[in-house]
Amino acid sequence: MAASTSLMLAINIEKCDHQKGCQLMRVTPTSSTAADIFKELHGPVDPQRYGVKFVVGTSLEGTSFWEIDGCIPLFEVSAFGVKVLKMTCTTLPEGILASSLEKISNEATKKTVDAFQVLMMKGKALPTKKVARYIKILNCKCKKINI
Repeated sequence: MAASTSLMLAINIEKCDHQKGCQLMRVTPTSSTAADIFKELHGPVDPQRYGVKFVVGTSLEGTSFWEIDGCIPLFEVSAFGVKVLKMTCTTLPEGILASSLEKISNEATKKTVDAFQVLMMKGKALPTKKVARYIKILNCKCKKINI
């Protein structure tokens, strides 16, 4: 039996902030990916503001769906009898992006350790001087040698 080069799918794009949803049955080439179909039907999205979720299932009435990566070719999932492709475009929360950028910038701009500041820090322990040795040298009677 020859491998099929196209796949009949029930495609469901849920309503999002910038486009109404749609449902359609479509024959798609198996070489295309879920992201390709989404871009064609929905249009491109800004990955920093929107997230896209791809879910596949084996029947319209089924309750078991599996999330897939958008770059997987459809011929890979067609082996599992996939008949339904659901796509959801959601707005990413601003806090997640801002906090991750802030964390990265803080790590990149951490102050390096300055050797002079380490030497001037309080709480350093200096070794004790050996006083007895210096006293011996000072107490010895030295003779003046003429050369």
